[in-house]
Amino acid sequence: MKSKYDQRQKKWAWYDTLLLIFAVASPVISVLCSIFIPGTTVDGRIAIIVGGFTIQIVLASIQIKLSINPILEMVEKNRDALLDIEKTVQIVDETKKINETNNKHRIDYFQRRLDEFERMLQHCVPPNSTSELLDVRVYYNELYNMAEQLLHDKNPSKCFVWAMTGFSEMEWSDNGWEQEWTRRLKCLSARKIITKRVCLISREIISFLKCTDNSWFTPILHTAANAAPLPTNAARFKSFADYLKDNNGELTESYFLYQDNAAYSELISEKGFFGITLSTGEKYLTKGEALTVADGLTGEYVFDEKLIEKIFNLHARICIPENDLLKEVNKIASVECRNFLRHYGAEI
Repeated sequence: MKSKYDQRQKKWAWYDTLLLIFAVASPVISVLCSIFIPGTTVDGRIAIIVGGFTIQIVLASIQIKLSINPILEMVEKNRDALLDIEKTVQIVDETKKINETNNKHRIDYFQRRLDEFERMLQHCVPPNSTSELLDVRVYYNELYNMAEQLLHDKNPSKCFVWAMTGFSEMEWSDNGWEQEWTRRLKCLSARKIITKRVCLISREIISFLKCTDNSWFTPILHTAANAAPLPTNAARFKSFADYLKDNNGELTESYFLYQDNAAYSELISEKGFFGITLSTGEKYLTKGEALTVADGLTGEYVFDEKLIEKIFNLHARICIPENDLLKEVNKIASVECRNFLRHYGAEI
């Protein structure tokens, strides 16, 4: 079977032959016409000859244009590959420049970063379905990237966020990464992008919701005023209260899932995740919320489309009116807890 390249070569040989015949014939014909057409003046003969050579020039221009078009077509079709080649050449060139400095500190620093890059590549290679747990900076940058994809989507009305939170004490906190993330989430709301979030309700949160002792809530109010750090259980409930306070808009749908629900153990084990669906139907996901040794949030970027679809479908099964978060809070919360939440700023 002949390749497309062979077929193209045959096609252009035919065009080239035709153009060559016309190019050679046009000046000859013009000279003969100038000689044998009776009554032609000297100026007329010169004009006919010049016209013949002009046709030759025009035909040569057409041939050049026809030759360039397939090249431009090839560049357009392979733009990404050509850009990748350019990027690879640039990296090699920069690496050479670093080594040519003969600066030990500069070279050592580059080698350490290169080791990190190699580890990242290893976790991208199949059959890995996810990356390793990312460091805090990379994790938040992946979240920011997903938010940017939503913000630049041409049909925001067809986009939405699907997420789950386990109310880590680091979520909704005042650290720089989380504050920047909160700002981007508000930008998504400004574009009318809906967020469907499943909220994991742990035993610690249930204890606070049912508590009738106001002394449990006092430290949380003081912490909001920059007092001493809270114990872990109270910090988790503060994260829950912060969520109720900041996510009560019409663009945020909140649903509950008790952390001891065995039917969803596979989903609960992730503790938290953030996923998006673009207007094209494409889905992206980071999952497996965890705390680093430095008490920063992290997670894994998911490559496997089947895994993304599986988590998405489990999430969708929970996002039904019967699992509305605020209704459940009002159902189980004590009078004291409801009063605290209202004082804290939550609309329940």
